[in-house]
Amino acid sequence: MANSDQAKLTVSNFIHAFNAQDHQAIAKTLNYPHIRLAKGEFQTIANQEEFAVLSEQGENRLRNESWDHTVVECMESILWTKTRFTCPSRVIK
Repeated sequence: MANSDQAKLTVSNFIHAFNAQDHQAIAKTLNYPHIRLAKGEFQTIANQEEFAVLSEQGENRLRNESWDHTVVECMESILWTKTRFTCPSRVIK
């Protein structure tokens, strides 16, 4: 499988797990240590177990924001995987 195809498959697996709120499966799609930008701050997550706990803690916040699911509008591989996400139930400005 080409690297670009593997990258797209990984993103697809992430979105499928995210929409199902399967926190363990989401965690398996990432590399560790995982660095993310959340609430204006960078955070380093050491391993899958730590990520799954944080992901589970964020589920209620998503539900409270009326999040239902995320749709990948387009995906193309260049030197990285470029992805655009939307939340059909609300418009983010």
